Amino acid sequence: MTTSLYSDEELKKYRYLFCTKSKVASHYQAMADILELDGDDIEAECPDFIKRLIEKCSVLLRGTEDE
Repeated sequence: MTTSLYSDEELKKYRYLFCTKSKVASHYQAMADILELDGDDIEAECPDFIKRLIEKCSVLLRGTEDE
């Protein structure tokens, strides 16, 4: 028996938020790969531009300029 990583509701949101012509299977595989990593591994493997994006989002959400 195969279990789904995502609920029907999550799949509906995915289809709404993302272009349905994209490679959905590759997105699922990427998420599955990320879920298998430890927190330290995620940080180590994260590309620098993603780290900068996350930091900028954090700054904007906090409403401060900690740069």
